[in-house]
Amino acid sequence: MKKFKKYYLSSVIALICTTSLAMQLAHAQKDKTVRFKMQSGYALSLPILGEVSSNLPKHIEALTNKSVRIQYFEPRGLVPNEGIYDAVATGAVDIGYAGLGFFVQKNPALAYFDAVPFGMDSNGLIAWFNQGEGGKLRDEVLAKNNIKGISCGFNAAEAGGWFNKEINSTADLKGLKMRIAGLGGRTYEKLGVSTQSMAGGDIYAALERGVIDAAEYSMPALDQNMGLYEIAKYYYFPGWHQPASIQTLLINKTKWDSLSESQQGAFYAACNQALITSIAVGESIQGEALDFIRSKNVNFRVFTPETLKELNSAWLEVSAELAKDNVEFKKIADSYNIFQKSYGEWRNLSSGKLD
Repeated sequence: MKKFKKYYLSSVIALICTTSLAMQLAHAQKDKTVRFKMQSGYALSLPILGEVSSNLPKHIEALTNKSVRIQYFEPRGLVPNEGIYDAVATGAVDIGYAGLGFFVQKNPALAYFDAVPFGMDSNGLIAWFNQGEGGKLRDEVLAKNNIKGISCGFNAAEAGGWFNKEINSTADLKGLKMRIAGLGGRTYEKLGVSTQSMAGGDIYAALERGVIDAAEYSMPALDQNMGLYEIAKYYYFPGWHQPASIQTLLINKTKWDSLSESQQGAFYAACNQALITSIAVGESIQGEALDFIRSKNVNFRVFTPETLKELNSAWLEVSAELAKDNVEFKKIADSYNIFQKSYGEWRNLSSGKLD
């Protein structure tokens, strides 16, 4: 955590010292004071996103010369986590911090603004949001619910999950009971997996008692704290269901529209720094976590190419079904897929792959 704080603090100081932000501070002296209540979807103790979200209020306040004041609440401090979206929409909560994948039950299309199976990495997502149509499409979707969204952090790629047996083909998946949610779960169901969603704190007991046979949770740096290495000896990669996930600062749009241009600029600047920090820290801490997990005699495994191919086919089937019934999902999926195809070719060639 000290490493995170040192990196974050030095980055913030460097950012504030730029000429453009100095001008912004001068403008902020003339802005009226606006107060916000913010709830994060991530506990302060959570590596990367817990600290990123908790630092945002201080950063924004500094950039606005405290003309924006933000009272920070941890998860469930104001509303249940699953209620953040609706609470921000109505103004019951001014700001929420979460991945939009939290709310796919409201609209499956929101997953594209967070993470989808076999999706893009963090570089690709940033490019789609900033140079492609991602940002515009997200604005359109969220505005219908009186919400403004800003990309404001990344989670590193997740692991593929913890299993009690080797997965050599999709035949080994059939009949498994697995903790996995969202579109990744729907994809597994196509291959005969019985999936269920459960809180992270319930996974260990469920796996130990045989309620589930397998589970995915997060990246190694978070997985190492779950203790699952005590009861599941196969740790699979890659996390095809979530290659990278982007977090969104959700702001009540009525409140957002009341801000001055310089105040809004401070939100963008703080979130840009959060993106950089979360990527840098997220990528730097996984190696140590892998060493720790390996020391517990866990067997690292990689899904076979054929298994991944069949999982990808199952995902395409799920995506096609959702697009058929949801015009908004289709519009966003089409934009994402076109961008991913172009970006993917460049990524493959630049890394020495020729498909």
